Order: sequence, then C-alpha cells, then structure tokens
Amino acid sequence: MLRIANEERPWVEILPTQGATIGELTLSMQQYPVQQGTLFTIHYHNELGRVWIAEQCWQRWCEGLIGTANRSAIDPELLYGIAEWGLAPLLQASDATLCQNEPPTSCSNLPHQLALHIKWTVEEHEFHSIIFTWPTGFLRNIVGELSAERQQIYPAPPVVVPVYLGWCQLTLIELESIEIGMGVRIHCFGDIRLGFFAIQLPGGIYARVLLTEDNTMKFDELVQDIETLLASGSPMSKSDGTSSVELEQIPQQVLFEIGRASLEIGQLRQLKTGDVLPVGGCFAPEVTIRVNDCIIGQGELIACGNEFMVRITRWYLCKNTA
Repeated sequence: MLRIANEERPWVEILPTQGATIGELTLSMQQYPVQQGTLFTIHYHNELGRVWIAEQCWQRWCEGLIGTANRSAIDPELLYGIAEWGLAPLLQASDATLCQNEPPTSCSNLPHQLALHIKWTVEEHEFHSIIFTWPTGFLRNIVGELSAERQQIYPAPPVVVPVYLGWCQLTLIELESIEIGMGVRIHCFGDIRLGFFAIQLPGGIYARVLLTEDNTMKFDELVQDIETLLASGSPMSKSDGTSSVELEQIPQQVLFEIGRASLEIGQLRQLKTGDVLPVGGCFAPEVTIRVNDCIIGQGELIACGNEFMVRITRWYLCKNTA
C-alpha cells in the first residue's frame, strides 16, 4: 500500500487526476521513484519549510551553469544565487524566499509514498520537487483559485483501521508460558501472499478483504463479529457445555495485526460485499499480537511452506507468581 502524509491528503481531493498547471508550475499527486535529492530551506511568513529537488535535476542545472555540482567546490554566495534562480518559479508563486544561511543538504525521498509533486522549467532545465515540512498556507497560496473551484481543502479525515493477517486460540495457561523466541502457529484469514486479510471497521464490523498492488481494497465478506470470520477458517475450539472447565483452560482469541489501512468516511457509509475502494496505509515491520484489543506482544512473521507462524520478539504479559 502507498502511504500519504496527513498534510498532503487534501490535495488528492483538490487536484485533478491528470494534475494541474498553475502559472509556471505543474502540480500532481503521484508516487515518485526513490532516489537521492538536494534539500533546500525556504522561509515563508516567519515559518521554515523544505524543498526537495531530485539530484539529477540539480546536478544538470549546476553543471550547465558552472560546470560542476560539487557543493564544496562552489562559493556559498554563488551556490545561493544558482539555487535561487533555479527555484525562482516556485518562490515567486508562493511569495517564499530561499534561506541564505541554511546551506542545501543531501536527502532521499521516501519509498511507497504518494506525494505532491511540483514541476517547473528554467532555461530549458526541468525541475522536479517535493515539499517537506510545509509552512501554513504555503501551497494554498500557490493553488489559489483552483482549490476554491473544487472541493474544500480540509475534508473529513480518513478512518484508520487495523489489518489482521490471522488468528489463533490459546488458553491463559498457554499464554502465560510464552517466552521471547518462541513461535506461535497462526490461521490466516486467506492467502496473504495474494493479499487476503481481515479488517475491523467502526461499529464493530469486520470484513475479509483483498488488498491489491494498485492500492485498492475489495470487500469479500462483511460480518457483525470476528467469530464469524474465525469460524469460516480453521475450526474453533468449542465447549459442549456439559462439563465444567477451569478459567485458565478457556481458549482466548488471539489476533495478529500486520498494519493499518486508511479509508475515507464517506466511502464506508453504504459499504457492501463486492465493493472496491481506494485505500491508503502501510504494513508494519513487525506483527502486533492482540487479545481483546489489548497488545500483548510483537513478533516476526515466518513462512513454513503454506503455513505461517509468528516468532515472539516482545512479550508484555506478566507471569503469575502468586
């Protein structure tokens, strides 16, 4: 799944899919390839922001003007003048200024990130940029009338929901005996290699979903409780109700969370099985282990052929020493 910063999310609603040209700038929401770049500090209404320029663009600009892009070999005042000239369309459109006492630094952009991409041309040199740490109102000043003609700049925030890859049942005695380094076998909600998971929606609704590479989520099944999804997978342990059982022997439902997904509130109001919705969010580096919505540990997901297990790396349950 692609990730998107909260401050950039409104621009998905404002900008057309194909992007928009405003004066000398072309703005679009897109995934930008991970690469090295140069970071410049700008000043806007007593606030500081950062402008990231792709290294290839900056290198060609410097070499075309003075024959080198080696910052250590360029006089600081000359470097400032070269940068100010190259950033001129962006600075003029936003009424921002380039900070002379903050030298440019090297910085890579983020992988799997949907970001606002701004492009312009100076002297036949094309610049590609991303804004880090936006000053308040900076981009609204650039967009101007475009945002007024389209949707509001601050729509309702998305709903962030947990994404579960599987489950298991463990008694209190079994949970108490778990230690770091041990493995716990899990039952998956579907083939996770193909993108099948389960999510928990607002109101206690659960869904079996398919996440695709083009950042969409298909809803295969909607149920009122997690037990329905669990029952449709591997068999659950059930008591026949005719014999007594000790509290420590009652199976507990353990869920394994692999990440978070974000969905727009409006898209959830008339949700039904078979719907396909755009989705944001990200997968976590470790699996989070939950019982009754409480985090009890974390671990690494390990594949064993067609079976999966989680090796415990952190465990938060205290042993009963009474």
